[in-house]
Amino acid sequence: MSRHIAVPPLNKGLFERGMHSRVKDIENKETTKRRFKLTTVLTSIILVSKVVGVYLTNSLALLSDSAHVFMDLFALSTSLLVIYLFEMPPTETKTFGWHRVEVFASFINSFLLTIMAAVIFYKAYFRLPTPPSVKGVKA
Repeated sequence: MSRHIAVPPLNKGLFERGMHSRVKDIENKETTKRRFKLTTVLTSIILVSKVVGVYLTNSLALLSDSAHVFMDLFALSTSLLVIYLFEMPPTETKTFGWHRVEVFASFINSFLLTIMAAVIFYKAYFRLPTPPSVKGVKA
C-alpha cells in the first residue's frame, strides 16, 4: 500500500514578480520607517504628558499607565533599530547579517516589562495599608 503525500504547488508569484516588486518593497520599507518614526514621536508626547500627570496627581494608576506607554515606546524604538540593523549586509563574522538581533530585542523588551510589573506591584503593595491621597479634579 503506497502512501501519497499531497504537496502544495509552489507560489509562482514569488518567481514572477521581478524587479518591479523590489522597487515596491523598498518603498514599503521607507514607508514603514517613516510610520515608525511618527509613531515614536507621538508616543513620546503621550508619555511626557502622562509623566506630568503622575507628578501632579500622585496616582498609581497613572504611573502604571505611564510605564505601559514607556514600554510601548521602548518596543517601538527597538523595532526601529532592528529595521535599520536588518538593512546592514552580512560580514565575515556575521554571516546571517543582523537578523538575529530581533530575538535579542524581544528578550530585552520582555525582561524590562517584567521589571516594570515588579516595580508597580512593589509600589502598590506598600501603598495598600496606608493609601496616599490622590489629587484629582475639583468639581
